Amino acid sequence: MRLREVFAGFIAILIVMATMVGALAGGAECNPNCPEGCVVVAGTVTWADMVTPVQGADVSVECNGNLRSTSTDEDGTYAVGYCPADCDEGDTATVTASKDSASGNNSGTVGAVGGIKVALVDVVIPEFAAGAAGVAFLGAAIGYAFMRSRN
Repeated sequence: MRLREVFAGFIAILIVMATMVGALAGGAECNPNCPEGCVVVAGTVTWADMVTPVQGADVSVECNGNLRSTSTDEDGTYAVGYCPADCDEGDTATVTASKDSASGNNSGTVGAVGGIKVALVDVVIPEFAAGAAGVAFLGAAIGYAFMRSRN
């Protein structure tokens, strides 16, 4: 049983490291003057089905009052980098993503896995904003038609 736990931990570290490499390669910029390394906040932005990625969403990440902004890639992923003085292990990163008139947010805690400091924060954008606008428009049109027919 202990071997399974060790293997599961090893796999988890590999997944986080692969995510980190992808995030850094994808544009998470860290200040080269951070001698203590880089903290990365990364994740995926999807529509309400939690499968379809949101390409080109505006993403804002706040950690300890420090704000970073970016946008999602074609696969819905984003990444931003912080110096540990600005956002460190145990801190909470709050991510807000928006596309058109819809937005969503989520938070995550920065943790350390294998010496890498990361917060993986996925965000879901509900699609009801566009649907609600359509329902309101339809209701207004029906009301207008009803009032017009009475005159």
